[in-house]
Amino acid sequence: DVTWFSKFNLVSLVFASAALFESAAVIYFYYKTGEDLIPDWVKVLRRKVKRKDGRDGPTQDNKNSTSSHSSSDDDEHEQREIAYQARKAEFRNGDDFDSGDGLSQVRQNVESR
Repeated sequence: DVTWFSKFNLVSLVFASAALFESAAVIYFYYKTGEDLIPDWVKVLRRKVKRKDGRDGPTQDNKNSTSSHSSSDDDEHEQREIAYQARKAEFRNGDDFDSGDGLSQVRQNVESR
């Protein structure tokens, strides 16, 4: 026998789960600064599976692509750092993020390192 309280609990649980999932998705898309929307953990898993299968081992043909890949990783890391510093400056100063002043200052600081 299902009481009204157990029905209420079930509906409440489903609603809370949906709200949590929606919040996580919104936060992910807001803070994602990469070139695509694929989560980093999916990319890492793909690389590990490829290495395990032996499809991504270093060979003569792809040594150059490996070095350019690490360069793109460095560029992506720098872009993430710039975005992080800009958001940090935005919240610290209370400035409007779209004004551009904070972002250009952060870029100058990162490039001067």
